[in-house]
Amino acid sequence: MQRHIQILSFLYLSNFFAFLFVVAQEKNPNQFGSISIPIKGGDLDSPSYTSLSPSLQGRIVFRGQTESTNGSTLHFHLVPDLLDPANTDKAPFVQDQFTVVRKARVKAFLANDANLSLDRIDVLDGGAGYSSAPKLFIGLPSGTERGVDFEPASASAIIDNSGVVTSVSLTNTGMGFDEVPEISVQGGVHFLRLIDANSSISGRFYKIVSNTDRSVTISNLFSEDLSQVFLPNSMVEIFQAWTLGDLFGYDSVDLQSGNSLSADIVYL
Repeated sequence: MQRHIQILSFLYLSNFFAFLFVVAQEKNPNQFGSISIPIKGGDLDSPSYTSLSPSLQGRIVFRGQTESTNGSTLHFHLVPDLLDPANTDKAPFVQDQFTVVRKARVKAFLANDANLSLDRIDVLDGGAGYSSAPKLFIGLPSGTERGVDFEPASASAIIDNSGVVTSVSLTNTGMGFDEVPEISVQGGVHFLRLIDANSSISGRFYKIVSNTDRSVTISNLFSEDLSQVFLPNSMVEIFQAWTLGDLFGYDSVDLQSGNSLSADIVYL
């Protein structure tokens, strides 16, 4: 049985990598290659797996131009303050905002009123490693007319001295929420990606290992000359990485556990 599983796994992976090869050739015939990943035989009690690469969420937390590159550290221009346009010397980041150990999780509750607004936001997991209060991203209401049945909600997080989110304060309860909105709290692993249209390697991305208010240090596992990757004034984006909780959710699900005959199988 285990031998059959290994053969099927090999055939599947072979077809998968062949598909990637064909797609790469169709997209750009001058850029193609192959990859070899050995996977040991496993079983249902102790499966064998490997991660080829991390995926990036569609949520962009920063987009801007680099100023210079020094080793593995990228320096950025000062930017205008959106809340004070006269201030054009605002640092683009907050110290260590891209290297939070564990991001917090929160949940919203609807108010029992005619406006269909939010009542409160509770902290389910305060996370760890926050040096400053993280940003919260609240899903939009389902109304259609601003001020009548549509008003986005906003909130601010509060952290303690140990870097844990302790509470969330609603600054605008919003209007027009037919159902509880999803809320994402900034935190966890982040990646920086080159998006310069004039670069032949646009799309290459790197894990962020630390940051100051004006610089980002990235992981450079292959010892590249990053000054040739990120030229002065290169356009980049910073993304928040996926977690399994982001992908599958944190609520309990009705999946059966047990052996190969009774358990539900999840395919990734």
